[in-house]
Formats: sequence, structure tokens, C-alpha cells
Amino acid sequence: VDVWLDTVVLGTEEKSVAKLQEERSVRKIYSLCDFFNHYDYAGLTADARIVINRARMEHQSRKLIVEDPVTVHCNLPFLFSTFLVCWACNTLNFLGCQNWSACSQLYTQGKGSPKQYQTDPSGAYHPWKPNVICHNAKTVQEFLEKNHTEEATATDKDTIKLMMSFARIAETEKEKEESEKKKKKNT
Repeated sequence: VDVWLDTVVLGTEEKSVAKLQEERSVRKIYSLCDFFNHYDYAGLTADARIVINRARMEHQSRKLIVEDPVTVHCNLPFLFSTFLVCWACNTLNFLGCQNWSACSQLYTQGKGSPKQYQTDPSGAYHPWKPNVICHNAKTVQEFLEKNHTEEATATDKDTIKLMMSFARIAETEKEKEESEKKKKKNT
């Protein structure tokens, strides 16, 4: 994911399915409310849906009670503390979430340029320019740190080209892992 002036570029990878399995995709990017344009996650879909619905309810209730526009920084602590509650319990808790071991990202569109926040299981959140959450995040993040510059993302087209190169790297890593698994099986 890369944020450029007034644009957020989201890249996703499709899971490969077995030959006889029906192809369909799981929704991993959600819209929460007015200023949280996109929310994505890596982890269990059922847990993410519970957290997303809680965040939507919190936003609507604050909007009704306060009657002022709810700010991003008002909702972020609630949302990410909900992640912490989901992650902290060893068994099913009152939210119905299992142990949450994934991270998630929010993209906000308010005054000025869009912003990206990432959370970790502790509930802490940090703003990022470009960031990655996926199975091969470490490899892609290293590539991102080496190749991401202001010149490399000077325009929308350049940003999209950089995103496509991330996708190629993730695909080659996936192929390497699959070949290693096959080698281990054969030995």
C-alpha cells in the first residue's frame, strides 16, 4: 500500500485455489464511515467483521450523541483498543473474537492528504506512508524500504508501477515457498 499526495494505492493478491475448488474471493477491504475510506486486515475474516461492525456502531453512536462531525483521532483509539481486547484473550471473549494475531490498516480521508495507520496486536497504532501486510510482508517491506523514494512515487502512474513490482516480488516468494514445501515432501 502506498499513499501519494491525494491518492491511496491498494494492492491485493488472490489466493490460488485447487483445480476442483470453486473460485470466489473473500472481501478484505471494507468501508467504515465518512472519513475511514478503507480498512483492510490480515487474519481471520470472522474476527475482522466483528471489529468492523463494532467500529461502525461506535462511529454512528458518537455522531448521534455529539452531533458534531466525529474526527479520525476520536475513533482511532476506540478501534485499536478493540483490537487489543480481541488479541488479549486466550479464548472466545465477549466480542466473539478468537485470539487476534494479525494486524490491520486504516486509510483516512480528511482535510489534506490521506493518511494510513497500522495497528499491531497490542492496540498501538502508527501513521505510515507506504506499508505492507501480507503473508510475505517481510520480503516486500525490505524491497519497499530500498526502492521507495519521493521520485519513485512522483505521480500516480509511478506509484502504481511500484505497486506492481511489489506484487511480482510477493508472487516469486510464494513460488519459492511452494517449491521448498514440495522438496521437503519428496525427501
